Amino acid sequence: MRSSFMGMEVQKRALQVAQKSIDITGHNINNQDTQGYTRQRVDTHSLNISSFTYWQTRLSKLSLAGQGVSAFGVSQIRNDYLDKRYRDMAPQAKEYDAKVKIMLELETTLDAVENFSLLDAFNNLKSALQQVSLISPDALEMTSMVRNQSENICKMLRSYSADLDKLLQRNIEDLNDSIKGANSLIDRIVQYNKAIVGEYLLDAGRIAKGSSVSEYGPLEMLDARNVLLDELADFANIEVFHNSNGSVRVEMAGITIIDDQLSEKLVMRDYDNYGAAYITFSNGIDFVPSSGEIKAYMDMVGGYGPYAVGAYQNAEFGIPYYMQALNAFAEGFADLMNEINKGYVDEYQAWNRNLLWGGYDIDADGKRVPLLDEDGYKIFLDIDGSRLPPLDDVGNVIEYEGREPLYVKSKVTASNIRISDEWMKDVMMIGQTFDPTIPESIRQYREGAIYSKGEAFFDVATGLYCIVQTDTFTAKGELGQHIQAGLVKDVPVYRDVAPDYKQTSPNFAPNFEKNKANYKEGDVFFDPNRGVYYKVTKNLTAAIGDINTTGWINAVAHGDIEVVGVHEGEWHKPNLDGANLHRFVRALEADRSWGRTFDFGGSVFGYLEFISDRLGQGIEYLNNKLDVTVNTVNILLDNRDAISAVSETEEGINMLTYQKWFNASARLMTTMDDALDTIINRMGRVGL
Repeated sequence: MRSSFMGMEVQKRALQVAQKSIDITGHNINNQDTQGYTRQRVDTHSLNISSFTYWQTRLSKLSLAGQGVSAFGVSQIRNDYLDKRYRDMAPQAKEYDAKVKIMLELETTLDAVENFSLLDAFNNLKSALQQVSLISPDALEMTSMVRNQSENICKMLRSYSADLDKLLQRNIEDLNDSIKGANSLIDRIVQYNKAIVGEYLLDAGRIAKGSSVSEYGPLEMLDARNVLLDELADFANIEVFHNSNGSVRVEMAGITIIDDQLSEKLVMRDYDNYGAAYITFSNGIDFVPSSGEIKAYMDMVGGYGPYAVGAYQNAEFGIPYYMQALNAFAEGFADLMNEINKGYVDEYQAWNRNLLWGGYDIDADGKRVPLLDEDGYKIFLDIDGSRLPPLDDVGNVIEYEGREPLYVKSKVTASNIRISDEWMKDVMMIGQTFDPTIPESIRQYREGAIYSKGEAFFDVATGLYCIVQTDTFTAKGELGQHIQAGLVKDVPVYRDVAPDYKQTSPNFAPNFEKNKANYKEGDVFFDPNRGVYYKVTKNLTAAIGDINTTGWINAVAHGDIEVVGVHEGEWHKPNLDGANLHRFVRALEADRSWGRTFDFGGSVFGYLEFISDRLGQGIEYLNNKLDVTVNTVNILLDNRDAISAVSETEEGINMLTYQKWFNASARLMTTMDDALDTIINRMGRVGL
């Protein structure tokens, strides 16, 4: 006969487990809207009490059977694989989401896809140039219209540049905020590690043996930590590993950032020092994420495309790329306008022929930086635009009183492009050309013409004077190909006797009245028959028979003299006919290379459309990637919720089941009570 109260104990345990199951079911229902809550359940097992004393038989154990139900503890219903898959995909979705938002801000800033205003402005400039060239190229009010349209373009470029710079700075701040957010999560996860390990120390026996702790730990703390791990996954790709003591080890971008109570933080280096987002861990290791919100910001604030240099700028088409593309466009536009307007003037006259510029270079004291020649002397210009000598006859430096030296002009960018001072003073300056009068002694470059060695010629198309380097030369195709091949060499052009030559040689021109002329090495002289300047490479005595075309060509061939320039003759006054102005229209439509590594080849209009298309295509690509990753993340969340989230219907069914269990156990308890009452109070009372 079994123990009298064993049945009561069995039902008591059944009531307790049923009651706890009802409690946990109610707990689940109450927390169905709690963020990160994982559905809980009571894990039960059949209780077995056995004894192995020597005197017992198998049949004697029968009285110990049927000890009822007991509970291991309360556990979470969670799938580690789905957690990992979600944390792999979440940073990708967050990355594309952040990039799309930034690119849409770029689109708004540049007004690029639907209404690229800069393109409209260039169409207006082209129209103004056409009107001026066809109607009245010498009318002040007409040329003012061209300058006004050019000024509008400059203002627009400066505005775009300023807006892009603000957008860049704002996203750098957002990146810093993201890093602070990630570091805060790291600290909080470490705190939960500490608290959870403290709770698990109740199971010190397992830890002492090196075994993993029981899964029946502080479930609400585990939920809170899992929420933080999910949030951390938004910032960068992470891997989560569970330690035996209940803490977690977390790797971010392949580097351990959390291990129990130890941690590493993210550190953002000074952006201005690198021109990019350079981030390291606090241990000095570079942070190189493969996905995540931080990567999105790194790509967008450090993405230079083909303009990227160094180890930290990347090849993404981020905000810096569009800033550099605008700078390249502004520089190309200024070069285009300035090259056409300077005509065939020399390098120093061309200095004052610029239509567009970026201001002057300024030193640390805020003073303009003077332009120096090859010997380091300041360059001054005479009233007629010719270069003044830096030294007097005895070699002292000349500082020309009342004259400002030339100053170094800044490289044109979208942030500084503006109408030049010269064009502001003289609106009629655009289109003025100074076509040279070609000396009769110098031939023009013509297709099929044959030239001999040492002979000079002029190319109307390029405005270059060249000297033939080979024995004979036949003109075919573009002059630039022959210069590149070394058949001819372009040389400096002089309107008058060059100052340097006056100082270099007392024998600047040979004495044709004498039978012989003696020259020393380094002497420079002029051949009036050919309009060419020569420099003596070794001491030379020239007989009267040498002072002619054949003589000088032979001397060049023997290496006795070398060509150093040509004399170009007189200059016409400025020309303002419509044909000159129409050259600007043709230049706007002509193909040219834009940006570093030839980012684009085409016209002004083509380049603007190219930038607009690149931005639009980039947004479309990122939107497509975002849609795919978000769909995948949602599917993973649905699958995870199907396992871990609370279903009100399912929990309601469980509640009814556990209530029936409880009622049945309670009824059995009543029956057992009646049975005990019979045994205790009514048995053995026969005859009473």
